[in-house]
Amino acid sequence: MAFIDASSAFEIHDIIVALGSGLRSTSPAKEHGMRSRFHRLGAGVALILLVCLMPLLQSNSVATSTLPSPAGRSAAIVDVSPGADFLAAGKLRAVGTPRKYRVRPSERIRIRIRGVGTISGGRRTVSSPGIIRVQKFKGRVTGVTTAGLGLDVGIRGTKLVKPLKLTQRVSDQPMGTLPAFAHRKHDGSWELKPAKIDKYGRMTVRTRRFSVNLPSWLDVGALSNSVGSFLARYVGGRTSAVTCPKPAPAWFTVSNLTVTSHACGQDNPATDGGQRAEVRIKNNRNVVQQVTLGGNRDFVYVQGQPDALRRALGALTSTDPSTTVFLSPGDAGYMTVGYRQPAQRTAVTNYVASTYKSIALTWIYYGIKSLADVAEDKVLWVATVRMAQDCLGVYDLTNGNLTDPVTALSDLDPVSIVRCIVEEAENLADPDKAFDVALSLTEGKLSGLSTAQLTDELTKVGGRLVKYGVLFKLLGLGSLLVQTLQTVVDALVEVVTEGSSAQVNVALAAPGSSPTPTPTPTPTPTPTPTPNPNLATVVSDNRVTNGATQMREDDAPAYLSTVTANFCKRDGCALAGTDFGSGRSLLAECTILGSRTTNGQDNSSIDDSNPGLVTSTRWYGIRWGDGRFGYLSEVWVAAQYRGGLGLRSC
Repeated sequence: MAFIDASSAFEIHDIIVALGSGLRSTSPAKEHGMRSRFHRLGAGVALILLVCLMPLLQSNSVATSTLPSPAGRSAAIVDVSPGADFLAAGKLRAVGTPRKYRVRPSERIRIRIRGVGTISGGRRTVSSPGIIRVQKFKGRVTGVTTAGLGLDVGIRGTKLVKPLKLTQRVSDQPMGTLPAFAHRKHDGSWELKPAKIDKYGRMTVRTRRFSVNLPSWLDVGALSNSVGSFLARYVGGRTSAVTCPKPAPAWFTVSNLTVTSHACGQDNPATDGGQRAEVRIKNNRNVVQQVTLGGNRDFVYVQGQPDALRRALGALTSTDPSTTVFLSPGDAGYMTVGYRQPAQRTAVTNYVASTYKSIALTWIYYGIKSLADVAEDKVLWVATVRMAQDCLGVYDLTNGNLTDPVTALSDLDPVSIVRCIVEEAENLADPDKAFDVALSLTEGKLSGLSTAQLTDELTKVGGRLVKYGVLFKLLGLGSLLVQTLQTVVDALVEVVTEGSSAQVNVALAAPGSSPTPTPTPTPTPTPTPTPNPNLATVVSDNRVTNGATQMREDDAPAYLSTVTANFCKRDGCALAGTDFGSGRSLLAECTILGSRTTNGQDNSSIDDSNPGLVTSTRWYGIRWGDGRFGYLSEVWVAAQYRGGLGLRSC
């Protein structure tokens, strides 16, 4: 069984407890935003904070940054993200000349280094007679505050059989910090090794890994804020747009009304010569999303998910794998759906949304990805499905679609879910069991990985999870129940509630005819201007500038307001239940002047030359479908519907 050093585990325990007592964050209310507080979600955030913190303590690559504050002051925290180091390269300078000490297996080791401390070890610490070479260093490393001189220890003519104990005199411990050694590895990157303070105020650590070790103070408050900010950015992050290299045929039209996914259409002729096209859909959020497919599909391809895995997901969630897909978070969430040209005009609607079921899978996915550090998404999905089979049985996934995703965030207990993951990890750590999992969930058809390779990867995942299972037992769940990290809560809630539409629509025309108009969220009159001066149908355009030339769908929906003013979601003057995105047909009755509105960035000149930039004080009076009346700035309607359209004054 894999294991973690107990002293390191307890040091991490201290870090988490300290984080728990000091975590706090505030987030101002945002326009169009929805806010809520979930106590159980707070526990989940604490857990994710833990699992994201672990890899940072032993990361592998060097990030660039400026030098830290002088010793005795809190150093700046550098970028905290997967694949980036918490510690960045600083400066090292040798102090004095190196000293050599002879060591033997039959003798205890006790080396005194003037002005620093001692290196000690018991008998049989080395394999044979040899030399320990010690060089003092003065250094600064961004990410921590240096607490004293560092040591570069070299072993010559022998090998370490047991760890050596390094005991150093250090500066006074600043408030809100924890002891750690910053260790420079042989490849030049840095890692943190948790340390202890003994009763004499000296910093100690046991290690087999030498080269330069700098005693340091870790600023816990700055670290927690940095990790929290990263998590909020990650959860609410966006992905690059999906591309369709080939143009779509004239009979095939794709209209994406969502803000949480990308979509495009392209030609894909069938091998039998038949007319066929495909819609490509890509996740635009870092959560699992559920895709419900419509129409008669010729094929469905989901990246990293062979048919056997999709069938297992269907059985787990009580969904039909032929009509339901669970997209991976982020850039890995990609799929294509093929459609043949029909004999008659056909309108197809696909839905992309966060659901109770997708949120449950998100917690499993996040837990394994963070704890086991899995880079390959196809391996991660196999492990996710296997762990979900063990750990989601207590939740009613069969009726999950009847529960909205916000309720899922409060109902699903991520702490219990991830605790189950590490407790059940033996099912993957055992090579025989891992082989059975690999074979049953992929049937040997996982692109790019053989069953043997997948088995090996799953065994590694299981071993890492077992290691953290020991850590969870050492810590106890009580230390994980820290205060809610509000920035992450807000990000999660917004992701699952944003956008007024979940539709990716596809219009298919019959041979010899033009495509049918793309369906809109609700049936409305044909969206063309009318010469009637009393009424006009306009179509919404909820896009904002994206740099100097591009436009993108706004993260927040448009809506009607009871007054001609901005920020009505914040100020309580929004007309309830009127949120919508681009492509919505609306009935305009009149125009009026009101607050200045823009779809650009007033605080930046980057979009001043953008051809889609609009600023206006004109507002339309809109009659909603249920008879209510509200106002909408003309900035949020398509260009051909601006200018008043000859309507009367409101």
